This record gives sequence, structure tokens and C-alpha cells, in this order.
Amino acid sequence: LLARIHQKEDALVVKTDFDEREKLMQANPVTYYITDHYTNHPLVLVRLPTVQRHELRELLIKAWRREAPKKLVEEFDSK
Repeated sequence: LLARIHQKEDALVVKTDFDEREKLMQANPVTYYITDHYTNHPLVLVRLPTVQRHELRELLIKAWRREAPKKLVEEFDSK
């Protein structure tokens, strides 16, 4: 799982790590949050109406980097 639409449909669930999730939620709790269900999972909920496009892009790229094969990440970085 890299990302998926949350059942509320105005939020996206995005893979992250626990440290980054905490930083995001502290910096912008209106946009980034979790529910009890996600407490023990390295995921963050992102409110789509409030997230800045460039922030979401970076978050999704980071999620992809965590899962992508090293060769694909190297190819991406070389462009």
C-alpha cells in the first residue's frame, strides 16, 4: 500500500514512517491526522481539501521511494 482513498472520501491514506507522521501531524494537524485504527501502522491520513498540491506530491514520492526497487529510484533521481 502506497496510498488509497479513505472511506470518508475526502482523505487519502498514505504510507509514511512513524517519525515523519508525527512531524506532519504536529506541523499541520488540520491536514494530517490518524484514527485509532492507524495508530500502530506507518500510515497517515491526509485531508484532500486542505493539503497543498506540492506537499501531497512530496509525500507520495517518499511513499513510493520506500517501496520501489533501488534501480527505479536511481532512474527517477537521474532525470
